[in-house]
Amino acid sequence: MQLITGGLGFIGVHVARAFLDAGEDVVITRHRNSTIPAFLEDALDKNMFIEAVDLTNPHAVIEVAQKHNVTGIAHLAAPPVGVLSPSDDSRMNMDSLINILEAARIVGAKRVTIASSSTPYLDLPGGPFTEDMPLSLVSAGSTP
Repeated sequence: MQLITGGLGFIGVHVARAFLDAGEDVVITRHRNSTIPAFLEDALDKNMFIEAVDLTNPHAVIEVAQKHNVTGIAHLAAPPVGVLSPSDDSRMNMDSLINILEAARIVGAKRVTIASSSTPYLDLPGGPFTEDMPLSLVSAGSTP
């Protein structure tokens, strides 16, 4: 079973679909969003499960990993841009990451994947984006 944090976010739903298409079962976490895209509805409660999890709560993260016998984790969740102060945003990101890594250790997950987003490129006119492009030094949060 693959755990996908931020699984109902834009990137998460596509990662979930890719795992499902590869024959993997998935459990996806959600925070505020509960909308399931049509292209995932066929898998709901069959080989895809949804859990509301506060990733800053270590017990909640461990509980969901144990409940679903998680063998791998794709950590995609991030706080919404511009909602928290930069320090609270960073704290939430780090607490979530630490909890994901600890849950992975406890359940013996074989792989933890950590993904970023395209938010650092929001101020650029368009892609394709490369790592050597000059980025804005002004940000609404720590994720970008």
